Amino acid sequence: MFKNKLYYFQDSAAGVASVNDRSLIQDNNVGQLVLGTSGILTRFDYIVTLNGTSIINDKSIVNTDDSIYWYDLDKNVICRLGSGFNELSKIGKVQSHLTNIPFAARKDAHAFYDKKYNEIWFRIYDNSLVFNEQVNAFTSFYTHSPEWHLNLSNRLVTLKDGKCYLHNTYNVDNLSNENRVSAIKFVVNDGGMYTKVFDNQNFAADLTS
Repeated sequence: MFKNKLYYFQDSAAGVASVNDRSLIQDNNVGQLVLGTSGILTRFDYIVTLNGTSIINDKSIVNTDDSIYWYDLDKNVICRLGSGFNELSKIGKVQSHLTNIPFAARKDAHAFYDKKYNEIWFRIYDNSLVFNEQVNAFTSFYTHSPEWHLNLSNRLVTLKDGKCYLHNTYNVDNLSNENRVSAIKFVVNDGGMYTKVFDNQNFAADLTS
């Protein structure tokens, strides 16, 4: 269900099924009468006829407040259905990354929504590609590649290798100034007679949860 409509997916299509459609009629009484029918589904409307998803891949279907996202295994693209439809991985310029993933490694894609940061995680193979709805762009690769997730009312929990990971619990505002200290040290050629090149960067931080 998405925005009070029942969406369905096929291997190469997606659409809306008409469930419990009703008509309102006016009579002499105050208010309106509702006419409806029961039985098997009698109508369905295709929205997309070239991109879909199969049962083996249905863990990749995820919705936000504005759109539905999924990974099309056959076409090897990430799709978005909202006010319109598009192949998001192509317009978001990350298609080359998906193309380089071996076919056998694409079959267990998984997606979920982190509402706190408006991020959709697409775990395909051994890392997670992240799309941010607020900036409308792919922003990150995360090395954390969860096998499943639990999107609770105020917590996001991911599962990997039998372990649970609680997200979005680190609060910088609760740390003292000393605990926030971080530094960047540039490692350069210290020989005075030679040209110095900033080719190494070492970032260190002491973070306390």
